[in-house]
Amino acid sequence: MADLVERTGKRGMIRIRTSADGDHVVVAVEDTGDGIPPSIRERILEPFFTTKEVGRGLAIVNGVVKAHGGSLTFETEVGRGTTFEVRLPVRGAVSAGCEAA
Repeated sequence: MADLVERTGKRGMIRIRTSADGDHVVVAVEDTGDGIPPSIRERILEPFFTTKEVGRGLAIVNGVVKAHGGSLTFETEVGRGTTFEVRLPVRGAVSAGCEAA
C-alpha cells in the first residue's frame, strides 16, 4: 500500500476482522492498495521471494502460520486491494523452533 500512497498521495485503508470458524480462529487483513499483479501471485508465499527488502515479506508470515498448524490465503484485485486470511487452529500444532506462550 505504501507504493499507492507514494504515487497518489492518498491515504490507504487497512481493515482487520477476526472471527471463529469451528475449531479455527480467522484473521482477515484487507487493504486498499494496488493489489498483487498476476505475474507474481503464485510466488508470493514462496520462501525467499519478496518484492520488499530481504527479511520482509509474506514467506516469513506463511512459515510462522504453517508452523502453528494454520494456513494463509489471499484474494486480490489489481487496482482495488488485497485481503489476506490467516486461519489458525484453536489448539494448534507447535513445531520445532516455535515456542508456545
